[in-house]
Amino acid sequence: MEDSLGRLLTEDEHIHHKNGDKADNRIENLEIHSNSEHKKIHWENTPKSIKNGRIKKMQNAAYQITRKPRTTVQCACGCGESFTTPDSKGRDKKYVQGHNAKGKHWKWGNKNAKN
Repeated sequence: MEDSLGRLLTEDEHIHHKNGDKADNRIENLEIHSNSEHKKIHWENTPKSIKNGRIKKMQNAAYQITRKPRTTVQCACGCGESFTTPDSKGRDKKYVQGHNAKGKHWKWGNKNAKN
């Protein structure tokens, strides 16, 4: 391809073999693409079953990396109920759902703040 162009390829240029045979280097079988275009061509030609498997592997790997260990704790309101934390989205919890400091009335703002 470089001989045909009369120059060296740049870092962002990639050669794509139209028929998929990397040994077939005839000029009519070669195309120049950017890295992202080249990946897109190969992704579009990948069978759906393989794509789904790759996507699931990536999602599982990301989940395993970000997953926190779960522990059982007592509700902070004193009701005696226990639950596991963090929740399914990785958020640490202090109360069983609906038990936010039972008996207290929450108001927006700080009572001690000067207006």
